[in-house]
Amino acid sequence: MASSSYQPPPSSVPARTLTETGDVAELTYEAIDEGAVLRAVRDPGAGATCLFVGTTRDHFQGRAVSRLEYEAYSALAIKTLRDILHRARADPAPSISTITDPTAKAHCCPPPADPSTSSTPSLSASSSITKLYIVHRLGVVPVSESSIAIACSSPHRREAFAVAEWALEEVKRVVPIWKREVYADGNVIVARDGEAGQSEAVTTTTTATGSETAEGTRSNPEGDGGQPASTGVWKANFPR
Repeated sequence: MASSSYQPPPSSVPARTLTETGDVAELTYEAIDEGAVLRAVRDPGAGATCLFVGTTRDHFQGRAVSRLEYEAYSALAIKTLRDILHRARADPAPSISTITDPTAKAHCCPPPADPSTSSTPSLSASSSITKLYIVHRLGVVPVSESSIAIACSSPHRREAFAVAEWALEEVKRVVPIWKREVYADGNVIVARDGEAGQSEAVTTTTTATGSETAEGTRSNPEGDGGQPASTGVWKANFPR
């Protein structure tokens, strides 16, 4: 659970979606149970299962990290995650090279990648994967605890590896989740998830209504335009 001092905005709530093929995406404030994620994709027809777990590390560029904090615009985030689950079963299925082009524009939610732009062969059709499960944690994520887990089962290892990595990159690229990295000295790092950013000290001020806001953040309690509403310095988990 989130710490008692952490107060998420009303727009950042737990959510879960289940597709007609049995794939699952979830946003949760609870600790992620990796064993449960693996069990969720287990199937007699699957000969391979790939599990990715992202955790909070205790340092960044030689500085001690206290925790990560995540917020989501959950109504849109869960729809975007469901779209990722569906696109993972596209025909042909996505391959890694179709989503790692650094010049590609990121926007929520993009159409399926054009297989003709891939420099490597696409995977086989939707039957290439058995089950896919994506869970992202919200709120405070202490050092060594998991912020995201993605599991994909498939008859064969190549498809399991490729689709799991593709799903991870899509979550980072388009899902409206924000994070900040809090240092032991009280400063924060502003960065897209998985990328380096600039360190900034949090400077809070008190508004006429008595609520605290921080430089570079919005004070709308509902999260204006889908932006996180709590204090601190935040940046989207996907590029604009």
